[in-house]
Amino acid sequence: MYKSLNTGAIGVKSDLAGALALAKQYGFQAIDLPMGEMLRIADAQGVTAVAKLFSDAGVGYGPWGLPTDWRSDEEKLRQGLAELPRYAALGQQLGATRVNTWVTPGSNERARQEHYDFLLARFRPIAEVLARYGCRLGLEFIGPKTSRTRLQHEFIYTAGDML
Repeated sequence: MYKSLNTGAIGVKSDLAGALALAKQYGFQAIDLPMGEMLRIADAQGVTAVAKLFSDAGVGYGPWGLPTDWRSDEEKLRQGLAELPRYAALGQQLGATRVNTWVTPGSNERARQEHYDFLLARFRPIAEVLARYGCRLGLEFIGPKTSRTRLQHEFIYTAGDML
């Protein structure tokens, strides 16, 4: 277990360099990764330049958010799947292999089993791409009752259900 800084989660707007400086200043062992920015740096300066930013700061790699738009239509999913190998390859090269996203605790369109089948159909190809690069996908459930009562069909909202 380690502390990973997610600047966005605490309302702090920051680029990679700023997040690394904050993590170092406040004793975080890692940061949640802005993979889009890291890809731009790697494309311009090489993967070693990205790795050096982290080593110079003494900060490790936390998780990175799944960049694939799996919630939308099939076309956006296909586009995201086409781009995902670039992200996963960078993650593999750096040793940053933990990827995450969250699942809503319900749906207005699909009943429980239909929603489960939808998610399985969306996450399976994503997980397959990630696995080719040694990356693992973690799914976060959203538990508060206020998050699910506005939805017509409840879905997973406990750790037991998620497992």
